[in-house]
Amino acid sequence: MQRFFSILIIILLPGFVTAQNLLSNLPSSKVFFENFHGLSNDNDHNYIEGEGYNIAIVTFHLEPTESNYKKAAKKTFHKYVVLKQKMNGDPLENFVIENNDPQKGIPLIRKAFLIRGENNTITVISFARFIRMDSNFVNNAVAMIIYNGVYDSVFMHVRPSSLDFLGHNIALGNTCHWMGPDNMQCTHYGQMNWSVYKTMADAEEYKQIQIDANKAKKLTKVISEEKVPVIFEGVETIADRIVFKVKLPKMVTGGSNALIVYYVAAEVHGKFVHCVMSFYEDEAPQGKLAPFIAEVMKLKQ
Repeated sequence: MQRFFSILIIILLPGFVTAQNLLSNLPSSKVFFENFHGLSNDNDHNYIEGEGYNIAIVTFHLEPTESNYKKAAKKTFHKYVVLKQKMNGDPLENFVIENNDPQKGIPLIRKAFLIRGENNTITVISFARFIRMDSNFVNNAVAMIIYNGVYDSVFMHVRPSSLDFLGHNIALGNTCHWMGPDNMQCTHYGQMNWSVYKTMADAEEYKQIQIDANKAKKLTKVISEEKVPVIFEGVETIADRIVFKVKLPKMVTGGSNALIVYYVAAEVHGKFVHCVMSFYEDEAPQGKLAPFIAEVMKLKQ
């Protein structure tokens, strides 16, 4: 089954040929989004992550007029540049905006397509990615979402009792909850976020981007940094281990403000994955891993 996004088909006008013609060279929705996972808060707010992309599909209950397109654009990006505004119905040209906001020197590229929906609505499909964005992928993803929908298997249970981590089933306790797609936090037991890529080079690149982005955050200071041998999902590899001092009161962090973070990129079960695992210093004995992190990684002795 596929999700509701494909209902936009019923309001497409004859001008919708540019995006629709892309579909003839695309695989099925299930194959196209095979490296992606998502969360759906409701029918109006859906979020998908994979291959370094964060995709949001948000519906605004606004009549599709030029002034309301601008309102929806402002709610999507506080500051934006209009790339296209032909208002011809084609989702790749109708109303397209961009916001490129460097994060401490790391380019963060944002692009959004504002599309006329049914029942007086405007649907916004937005993309965010560090360093670079593949315009072919973005255009194909917009066409796929509008015409073919997003396959149900992409979306994860909002309150799961277990986690399917790259084929490894992990039982979850009541303290575990999603922080975003492929980003699970188990309070006092650790947090893990990951992304699957098409190549190992992409996974390695994004591991370094994540390290640089975290170092650049205003609320963190690097205390120590080293490379350590680990066994990640049965694969021997080298992890970057960084201890950050989080500049927040202990009453906010719940205890220690020393955050231990492991960054790994590896091929696991035939998939190229980049994973960030973190826990506070008082959530595990010295030299050990927090329980949730220990489910997927071991320190090599």
